[in-house]
Amino acid sequence: MYTINDLDDYQKYTIALAIKKQRTAIFLGTGMGKTIIAQTIVDQLLKRKWIRSALVITTKKCMYNTWRQEAKEWEHTQYLEFSIIHGNAHSGKAEYVKRLQLFKPAHIYLINYEGLPWLAETLRRSFHNRPIPFDCIFYDESTKIKHSTTQRFRKFKPYMNKFRYRYPMTGTPSPNGYIDLYGQIYTIDTGLRLGSSLDSYRNRFFVPSGGDSREYRLIKGSKKAIRNRIKDVTIVMRKEDYQKLPPIKYNKIMIDLPNKLRDKYEELEKTFFLELENTKIEAFSKSSLSMKLRQFLQGRVYSGLGNERTTHFIHDEKLQMVAEMMEGIGRCIVAYNFQFERDDLQSVFKKAPAIDGRTTDQQASKYIQQWNLKQIPVFLYNPACDPHGLNLQKGGHNVLWYSLTWNLEHYIQLIDRLWRRNQENKVTIHHLLFRKTIDEAVYKALTTKDADQNTLLRELKIYKEKKR
Repeated sequence: MYTINDLDDYQKYTIALAIKKQRTAIFLGTGMGKTIIAQTIVDQLLKRKWIRSALVITTKKCMYNTWRQEAKEWEHTQYLEFSIIHGNAHSGKAEYVKRLQLFKPAHIYLINYEGLPWLAETLRRSFHNRPIPFDCIFYDESTKIKHSTTQRFRKFKPYMNKFRYRYPMTGTPSPNGYIDLYGQIYTIDTGLRLGSSLDSYRNRFFVPSGGDSREYRLIKGSKKAIRNRIKDVTIVMRKEDYQKLPPIKYNKIMIDLPNKLRDKYEELEKTFFLELENTKIEAFSKSSLSMKLRQFLQGRVYSGLGNERTTHFIHDEKLQMVAEMMEGIGRCIVAYNFQFERDDLQSVFKKAPAIDGRTTDQQASKYIQQWNLKQIPVFLYNPACDPHGLNLQKGGHNVLWYSLTWNLEHYIQLIDRLWRRNQENKVTIHHLLFRKTIDEAVYKALTTKDADQNTLLRELKIYKEKKR
């Protein structure tokens, strides 16, 4: 069992500074031990009797698989009592039992982000004339609260200023650019630094990008202005600067689209329309065209919506390539995005478990445990299904992107499940890409966004070093 003396110096520094500041964003790279940092902050605040309890908002997988388990590994936090408050249901249901946990004495209350509207309503009804039961709050993987227009944000907004200690935490604070910072910083200062509303933040620092009013680009000089406004309420560290990490290699595996498929692909790309043997595929916008092109490259295309959606087979070029190369790769997490990809991959890797929207929480916990025990050679994972906070480095050291995602946060978070401290092998990230297609465009977009995020983290880190 670890003791408090086993904490790294950077962790001790973060803990002391966070307690002193009371309200600060903890932007530490993945694998730098944010969970034990947060639990030690709670431990120290409890022992000083500065708080009664803490509320932790996190992802469902971390709620069940990370927070309680981490506390038991450390001597100074093993005493912490947890209560999972999650969901809303009628009396007699399992979720109803969990809801009652709000009224059970505990040191740390855990809830997932989807439960925030329910929690806000419950606090309004049950604590309208008395203080809420928490004095400290952690927004674990705080990009989940980055959108101030979502229901979870709007419902919980009246309670954001009721916590004496406030800590959003993530290793990827701006995966899609500086626009992602607004909601996270708002949880600290309720609009003092970046504006009272998202619109005011956009109007001050951004202009619409192109013809799409939903996309924004920074006005010249805004990056520096935003960094200057938030630098006093951020603790920023990159794991590369503070930890000994295993080597990592990014491997692009380029394949050519056969001529017959190339003609069909270019037809769809140019006309937004593709006629197949039994149906017609049409894209109605640039965003839907992007989706159809990516589906085409993965071998199937959807038509219709909801329960009437149909999958149309196009080819199996990538699937054949994966089947041929996997033996040479070894133990591997295979990342995919579309439902049909899971079915295709499991037709080749018969016993490979998968985590996506069809996987229950109990199944996910079982698969994660089996992977870390090296009982699973191929592990299928949809990165949209919250890889945040999971420790997967014990099970292998390869990730194969069967299909890429546009979402930089999902991309980085899945890779960093393996590329972290205590990984014993060189980590290799394989990308299976069709040459001169949208595959290459997505890959370029991901690397460009990563550069922007690293610029932010580097500049904030320089400021911190000057202040020391």
